[in-house]
Amino acid sequence: MKGNSQTIILGRVGNDAEVKSHNGRDLISFSIAEDDSYKDKNGNKVDRTIWHKAQIWRKGGTANAFSKYITKGKQLLLTGKSRAGAYIDKENKAVAVNDFIVEELKFIGGQQTAPTNQSGDSGTPPTEDPLPF
Repeated sequence: MKGNSQTIILGRVGNDAEVKSHNGRDLISFSIAEDDSYKDKNGNKVDRTIWHKAQIWRKGGTANAFSKYITKGKQLLLTGKSRAGAYIDKENKAVAVNDFIVEELKFIGGQQTAPTNQSGDSGTPPTEDPLPF
């Protein structure tokens, strides 16, 4: 049986989004920090930050315009899937990676002014409806 797990991440963007093209598709990548806490063996609360490497794949050349909204510090709600992988680094050591493939994204918090477009109108990132990918 094939699994179809979904993951939801609420966090803040750690770096401005970067765009790269690959096989006719654009990849928007950025890190996102998720706050977490747990109790240690003595019952003390321990706060920690979990970092995720988020990826959004886009067709049609809209990635550059869209990526301008994903900037450091913005709070996002992401829905998608985790994908584990590995690669060999320059020192010939295996490195495990966990990517988060974003399927839906929602901007959280108050409306924020978007970059001014060529027509001179300034837009705002969506704050109500999720953006499907």
